[in-house]
Amino acid sequence: LHDNAMMLVLPLKYGVSVSIHGFVTPTSFVFGDEDLIPADCYPEKFNYTYNVINLGPSRAVNTVVGIALPKILAPYRHRLMQVIDWKSSHGSCSISDTSVSVIEDCDVPRASFIRKLMFFFSPTSTRTMFCGRKDELCEQLVCRLGNLDAEGDASIQLEVNLNPAVLLQAPGRHGIMKLESTARILSPREDPHTVLINSRPAAQLVVEAVFTQKPSTAVKIFIIVVSLVLGLMILAALIWCLWKAGFFKRNFQKQQEFNRDSWDYVPKHDK
Repeated sequence: LHDNAMMLVLPLKYGVSVSIHGFVTPTSFVFGDEDLIPADCYPEKFNYTYNVINLGPSRAVNTVVGIALPKILAPYRHRLMQVIDWKSSHGSCSISDTSVSVIEDCDVPRASFIRKLMFFFSPTSTRTMFCGRKDELCEQLVCRLGNLDAEGDASIQLEVNLNPAVLLQAPGRHGIMKLESTARILSPREDPHTVLINSRPAAQLVVEAVFTQKPSTAVKIFIIVVSLVLGLMILAALIWCLWKAGFFKRNFQKQQEFNRDSWDYVPKHDK
């Protein structure tokens, strides 16, 4: 036999291990101080940075990262966080239009006086605002990074502004508000040609908003007036009790005057 040939077809599989990590600066801020007048609607600025690394032995084909940030304070529709700029070292990013429509007006309704008073005297509580998969209440940013070689990496940077007035709406606000953003690897996925060595990774970054605990002007006036009224009532009750006990009817006896004989001390002089 001459020119014998055999063709063996082996399916090619990619072993992929893509991980994502991130950090945000600053990690916390204080809100609720009425004495501070912001220059614009979004005075709080944050910088998010995500690093995507392919630790697998094969190339990660069509790598896609999805980033979700809280967009509103449910159930209100005023915008809380706004992504104003983004940049990626590979590929490009775009904002998805699948989230809910929001109110861009800077004039956010304020809580009533009763709610402010109840909130001031209530114990401090914590609320975590997080984003689920395909959450319509969150801003969705999709970054298509293309192919990542083995041990290759890519970075994503976001510039985000926040309107703290939205966090003051009640009911819904708490003493500590945790704003949790989530970044997930959307692609590559498990398929006949791709083997994911690790589970689908995600990175969660938290920005903590802390209420100042400084009472508003209306609450200050209320506390002063109530304290003054209570003080006068206590004083009136004390005077009434003393009057009933006969304190103001006592006969004060005159004290007797003691006359002391005066005497002169004349020292003797030696002759």
